[in-house]
Amino acid sequence: MTDATRQVIVEAFENFNMWETYDTVFALMTQRRCTLCEIKEIAAEVAQISPEVIAMRRGDILGMSGGLEAHRRYVRNMKGR
Repeated sequence: MTDATRQVIVEAFENFNMWETYDTVFALMTQRRCTLCEIKEIAAEVAQISPEVIAMRRGDILGMSGGLEAHRRYVRNMKGR
């Protein structure tokens, strides 16, 4: 993970807004810019969110209509913003 990616994740958890934060950090994960373990560590450090909650939220996103493929489409569409 680059320092810039880490900073984006830290800022997302510092300015926590549940689904915006998770969309941001999991989009970075989908783009292979960070790992779930790195997200868990930062969330615990910055926002005192347990690793289990982070894993559960990742499962929530994947369990949404369309699953991982829908999330990947969302991430591709975000790049145009």
